[in-house]
Amino acid sequence: MKRTLSLIIISIFLTIFFGRCYNKPDFSNVPFISFVSIEKFVITNQITTAKNDSVVIKIKFQDGDGDLGLDQADTLGTFGNGKPNQFNYRIQVLQKSGSTFIPLPLPDPSFTFDARFPRLEDRGRKNPLEGTLDRNIKFTQSSFATNTIVKFKIKIYDRALNVSNEIETGEVTLRQN
Repeated sequence: MKRTLSLIIISIFLTIFFGRCYNKPDFSNVPFISFVSIEKFVITNQITTAKNDSVVIKIKFQDGDGDLGLDQADTLGTFGNGKPNQFNYRIQVLQKSGSTFIPLPLPDPSFTFDARFPRLEDRGRKNPLEGTLDRNIKFTQSSFATNTIVKFKIKIYDRALNVSNEIETGEVTLRQN
């Protein structure tokens, strides 16, 4: 009994000791992303009964130095409003035309589907990061013709302005009958 108890205590100690010793992942400092999923939901306005589509895109990311995301205070300089690097989540909508996909022409050049995602790392630590990002895009009823098939091209930027690889999502049908 005493021997069994000693073995259990030693096993617990070794598990705790070796559980703390792990190798950090060896990711590139340039972000890497991969497509996980795309889902479409139809949201009905309770007052007008209008039906609008909402698309949720999930991507996986890896970054070697963990400098992903922007603070709310990042509105000046490189990341300032109206600057080329204002957004760190770049998204392009592709619309199906025949058997190919073409970039969706936007009616207003200032309109964008791009977004900002918040800072993800521990402050002051340059550790590898891995996780998922979800992006929700809402489309109004008048945005597309009925049964429009779209997919999305996505890339992200880190604070050092390293650009990830570009991925494409699966297809979704907007304003589906």
